[in-house]
Amino acid sequence: MNRIDAFLSGQPITLSGQQKAALARTSGQTLLLAVPGSGKTTVIIYRLGYLLAQGVDPDSVLTMTFSRAGARDLGERFTSIFKDAACTPAFSTIHSFSLSVIRRYEKCYHAHAFDVLSDGAAVLRRLYYQKYRSAISENDMSALQSAISLAKNRMASHKAASATKVAGMDFPALFSAYEEYKKAHRLMDYDDMLLYAYRLLKKYPDLLSYYRSRYQYINVDELQDTSPVQFAIIYLLTGKGGNLFMVGDEDQSIYGFRGAYPREMLMFKKRYPQGEVLFMTKNYRSTEAIVEAADAFVRHNTERYDKHMKTDNGPGEKVNLIKAAGKDAVYREVLHAAEKDEGKTAVLFRNNESALPLVDLFDRQNIDFVIREHSPLFFTHFAVRDVLSFMQLAQNPADADAFSEIYYKMDLAISKEQMRQVSRKADGASVFDILLSFDGLSEWQRDKIAARARQFKRLKKMNPGRAIAYISDAMGYSEHLAFREKQGYRIEGIERKLEILKVIGARCENAADFARRLDELKAIISHPARDKKARSAITLSTVHGSKGLEFDHVLLIDCVEGIFPPADATEDTPESRKLLNEEIRLFYVGVTRAKSRLTFVCDDSPGAPAVSRFIRAYFNPDESEAIMAGKKKEKIVEKVKRLKQNFQANKKQKPKESRKKRRPRKKAHGLKPGMRVCHKSFGEGVVLGVEEEKGVIRFDDGTSRLLNLSFSMATGILRPLKKR
Repeated sequence: MNRIDAFLSGQPITLSGQQKAALARTSGQTLLLAVPGSGKTTVIIYRLGYLLAQGVDPDSVLTMTFSRAGARDLGERFTSIFKDAACTPAFSTIHSFSLSVIRRYEKCYHAHAFDVLSDGAAVLRRLYYQKYRSAISENDMSALQSAISLAKNRMASHKAASATKVAGMDFPALFSAYEEYKKAHRLMDYDDMLLYAYRLLKKYPDLLSYYRSRYQYINVDELQDTSPVQFAIIYLLTGKGGNLFMVGDEDQSIYGFRGAYPREMLMFKKRYPQGEVLFMTKNYRSTEAIVEAADAFVRHNTERYDKHMKTDNGPGEKVNLIKAAGKDAVYREVLHAAEKDEGKTAVLFRNNESALPLVDLFDRQNIDFVIREHSPLFFTHFAVRDVLSFMQLAQNPADADAFSEIYYKMDLAISKEQMRQVSRKADGASVFDILLSFDGLSEWQRDKIAARARQFKRLKKMNPGRAIAYISDAMGYSEHLAFREKQGYRIEGIERKLEILKVIGARCENAADFARRLDELKAIISHPARDKKARSAITLSTVHGSKGLEFDHVLLIDCVEGIFPPADATEDTPESRKLLNEEIRLFYVGVTRAKSRLTFVCDDSPGAPAVSRFIRAYFNPDESEAIMAGKKKEKIVEKVKRLKQNFQANKKQKPKESRKKRRPRKKAHGLKPGMRVCHKSFGEGVVLGVEEEKGVIRFDDGTSRLLNLSFSMATGILRPLKKR
């Protein structure tokens, strides 16, 4: 009997050959690549026990991971299995370890380092207000903090960090002001700890020598979540010859927005020439049907090792695809499918806000559910606030406060001075009547104000779901959204929020009921029940939030083009290809949460975004290369480009006067909401709304555009499609 078998003989567990090989690597540098459900945590814990059984001093062992919850879980698992251990090795996050380095430096060199900034958000709010003289929204604050954190985790130079773009704000100026503030007050934030610790270890050889001699065995879990600065700290601690054991899976690296850098895993042999790469490829969690399809799919990730996941589990049920007739129907299909389940069920989605229509429906039907990674940011987004202001003004045309929030968002050309006059004269009269009493208004402006007043009267009588579409398509709000898009906001994200509001609004009786329901949903999301209602409670989670978990049945929704994957991951640029790799990995993580049943639920109604290429590739592995590359679509795009170039060339060749004479006059375009059309540049889509000559079309790539329908039809740029 060898040492490994002797050690395991007294343990209530049986390990595979791959798992035993990992235990046996007690010295040198090792990268263990563990597929989903392969038992990596078990291997980490038993390897630590084996190290101690071989006489290694527990105080010389340090195990680091990404999160505090992960570090706590590893420590608890170790003590529960090895209750008789005289001493427990250290478990820590890399941030906590970095702070210990800083405090050690202070003690040894009698120097006072930076204090920890307790509330970085408060500082950023102050700096933002000083620059813009307005309060920063919660959504913009989240984007600003994420951009700062990402720059530091990537160890970006100040110049590179300043090149970062954050929608609606001057990021370089805010970033510089933030750094200067901290420097002046000798403060460091959460991510500064990493950079500061790295620089101290690099600058002071004695400090580095202390940690190298103290921790002779370094273990790192969840390696795929590690950022460049964290990799740099690990490399300093071990050098090329230390004892380093790292566990992760480059196919599950899904935190690029936090700085995770899976390419570092691919460079392991370059960093550690004497190191060894081990594999744990057996999935003990999922059925054969799920494992084989997931393994074939993840091969589209181009940043990975050549490994194949397998399982000894039975074939199980076929993966199911449910096509629903509309967005609300998607959520009701999910409800019906989840109600039938007896085991642990999860509904997973790409974006956090996708939980809201489900929370609304489940709460109305008294279905027990648990929300993971809940966030109330949705309710503070400008588009959500704008919709509520439109409805509030419709109910009370004399509400000057509501009007002040949206007057410049409905294409009325009202100045700030005119708005101030409206506020001064507001005495119960309609804001539109006050506006029309002003001298100096153009005939166009008077007509527009009168038309808007009539529209608000119609809006008052509408169901909230229909009202939101009317606000966007007919009341000038889409032009404001186009302006926001030019500022750097992604129009797809804004439109997604409006779609969610439409679903929730359609379930409400009137505007007051809708506003009240949004407040209730915000309370549910912000303060979810902590009591464990029932073991059968359905879990609602983003795919990110489900990582590390497993469920008997997983229902995956929102798998459509423009959401999963998002539009910016499907463009033909190097950065987009990196994003697409991460989206592939994210989809892979989602499907591998399922143990026995996996179901996709998609909206298949006319005008809905196309079903995700991920699902099509998942069900058609033989055609997956063409599907993922979008080769058929690329041919169409190239043809459209040529047509557009020819059109522009012909246009330039004609004299201006000639073009003016031949410009088509406005005439009835004949398009109605729900009709399918084809645009020479943007492809096929569906008409969402029509207001006189203009209309909004949602194209199959997930984008929506406001077009002059009469001009587009007359020039042949746009044409209606026959019903299929």
